Amino acid sequence: MGTSRLKVYMAEKDIRAKELCYMAKVSQDTISRLMNGRSKPTIDVAYRISRALGVKVNKLFENV
Repeated sequence: MGTSRLKVYMAEKDIRAKELCYMAKVSQDTISRLMNGRSKPTIDVAYRISRALGVKVNKLFENV
């Protein structure tokens, strides 16, 4: 689901889950589920996360 890429980009940018929640305006539970591969993001959430990390959506998530 692309979760490992999410973790990689977060690590590269030195951004913790709590910070990403604030930056992308999504819940901490949502970030946790995405990081652990328990769910796929909606298009809106995928866009907000990619924008917060400064990465294209398709680099973070496949098939969104």
